[in-house]
Amino acid sequence: MMSAAKLAAVGNEKFLATLPASSPCPRHPEETRLRDDQQSCLQRRPVFLPCEICQREHQQRREVERLQRMGVPLNLCRATFESWRPADEQSEANIARVREFEKIRRGFLVLLGDLGTGKTHLAVAVLRSFKSGFFVKQSELLRRLRQTYRDRAAIDPVDEAQGAACLVLDEVGMSAGGRDELPLLHDVLDYRHGNMKPTILTGNVTFDGLRAVIGERMADRLRESAFDVLNFGGQSNRREARAKYFWQDDE
Repeated sequence: MMSAAKLAAVGNEKFLATLPASSPCPRHPEETRLRDDQQSCLQRRPVFLPCEICQREHQQRREVERLQRMGVPLNLCRATFESWRPADEQSEANIARVREFEKIRRGFLVLLGDLGTGKTHLAVAVLRSFKSGFFVKQSELLRRLRQTYRDRAAIDPVDEAQGAACLVLDEVGMSAGGRDELPLLHDVLDYRHGNMKPTILTGNVTFDGLRAVIGERMADRLRESAFDVLNFGGQSNRREARAKYFWQDDE
């Protein structure tokens, strides 16, 4: 005599035999969806798995959401090493060094140079390899700090920036400044220096300009903890980026 479990299994096999094994994807008719046997039996109707394109789109949406939780702007959430286009031999050498930093995951990577040359793109490409992290512009970090002065419920950005698995401090040198700015930067960068946490600084400044922003003491410590200081030049990529900006969908 068959057990209840075996009877159920036989019944499920007979039921599945009456169902189609696959179906065209309604969103991508050229793609095939395979039947989900477990859900079909549970729901007593044909249920199909997402097609390969739908699965990739779902993974991409989840990745975009993950990066946005880290603070990455939407227009940079698809920035990868593969989508970065080196402008010259120096750029090719730079991306090789950035990839090395991604593997070492310690110290500071400083990306300096002209506007629109892909510095932030590469910083995000590194950040996406971490399970968690924090992307913030210097001006935004300062704005969040000042919010805590009048709102005790506001999250202290210093704690978030210090503790991040990987910190990207973008557009260093673009802030309006103030007496509280240098202490803020020193607290964040000195903590990460002391704890060997991977940190990426980007800025449209020279190293002398960076020194003026972060202070002589922190600039001196960078000589110890900087994995590399890379300079970017050449033609701006903003024209190509503009085309992508208006092309990309809202998925």
